[in-house]
Amino acid sequence: MDTRILQWMTLTIILGSISCGDQKSIKDPVAAPEPLRLTVVSGGQQEGEIGDVLADSLTVLVVDGRGEPVPRRWVEFRMVEGEGELLLPNAITDKFGRAATAVRLERPHGPRHIEAGLYGTQEVVVFTVTALVPRPVSITVVQGDGQKGFIGAEYLEPLQVVVLDKRGRPVEGATVTFTITEGGGSLSALQDTTSSAGLAQTRLRLSDLAESMRVRAATADSALSVDFTATAVLGP
Repeated sequence: MDTRILQWMTLTIILGSISCGDQKSIKDPVAAPEPLRLTVVSGGQQEGEIGDVLADSLTVLVVDGRGEPVPRRWVEFRMVEGEGELLLPNAITDKFGRAATAVRLERPHGPRHIEAGLYGTQEVVVFTVTALVPRPVSITVVQGDGQKGFIGAEYLEPLQVVVLDKRGRPVEGATVTFTITEGGGSLSALQDTTSSAGLAQTRLRLSDLAESMRVRAATADSALSVDFTATAVLGP
């Protein structure tokens, strides 16, 4: 083979190797992932009765750096203060970048704070909702009605009522007032707050006269009431 041709081929191979080596040593720049943002869409500042599922879902939105919705991203919801049940603790964003959960409020009444966090990021938002004491729908005598005693004596049994909500469950924290509407005597307490069992009570000191008495127990707004009767009789 001609010497000049051989030299040309050798030079071509060397230059090609250098060129390939240079290309391998140059790395394509890798674009940094766009930051994601998590924002509240709806569901904050709601109120509902204990035992109810809030009317509106707690909804968040995930967007990228350009403000475009990001689908298929996991969002975790968790109760950070107060009691309640998250019906969907973990949700994935839809094609609109939204994820949501529903909340059932539990005892006791008061504010609840629910946190939503975007997996793999530091993005967190907080919802605040409030659990209200259920509205009473009934008040019923438990014990103490129809008793008799000597004049001036205190009853052996308290005058006790139970307050229930629309589901027939005891209402805790409701105010019940007690008033003597007929006859004399006095009450140990003019009002009481219902216990976790929905119970409120007072005691009656009988009249100093032989007579019939009536005591009314009513909810704070006087929308519901029930009466006790009692009789003071002369001693032996």
